Amino acid sequence: MKDCTNIGPRIRAARGRQRLTQEKLGQIVGVGTTHISHIETGSTMPSMETFVKILNALDCSADELLEQK
Repeated sequence: MKDCTNIGPRIRAARGRQRLTQEKLGQIVGVGTTHISHIETGSTMPSMETFVKILNALDCSADELLEQK
């Protein structure tokens, strides 16, 4: 089973590489800036639907965000 505690920071890093603000990512994904912030800080886990939209918006694979290092 994967440890999902690092998904938020990995999303934040991928968002930074794409030079997107939390606001812009939220607009693309269809959620609020606060929700993106909560995901990135680990306060909440994204739904599968939101996670897939984030992957598409950040042009990365699930493996990139879920892999353990």
